[in-house]
Amino acid sequence: KAPGMTTSFTRRDGLLTRWFGGEAFVITPHAIENLTPMAALVWRLIGTGSTEGAICGKLQQLYPDVEPARIGEDVRRLLRHFESRKLLQRVSAPAARKAARRRSTRH
Repeated sequence: KAPGMTTSFTRRDGLLTRWFGGEAFVITPHAIENLTPMAALVWRLIGTGSTEGAICGKLQQLYPDVEPARIGEDVRRLLRHFESRKLLQRVSAPAARKAARRRSTRH
């Protein structure tokens, strides 16, 4: 099933994100994912418990010259990739807010 504009996403528990020299790496128990700059930006936005629509809106603000349809396609592709690699999960909006609060207190 394709993600919806109102579906909330959050990172799966047990993943580590590390930043080295401007590059982002997601570390799972089984692999290390090296993220492209755009994937890293989307990954940051997912970390706050975001919807596809919110991610697209933020990227449209950052890249106003890019067609919204192109941004939407790229975000959907990245979300599918993250899901296929079991890096994120779909959650209800209240659960996404709770997960984001829990992560923001882990420093």
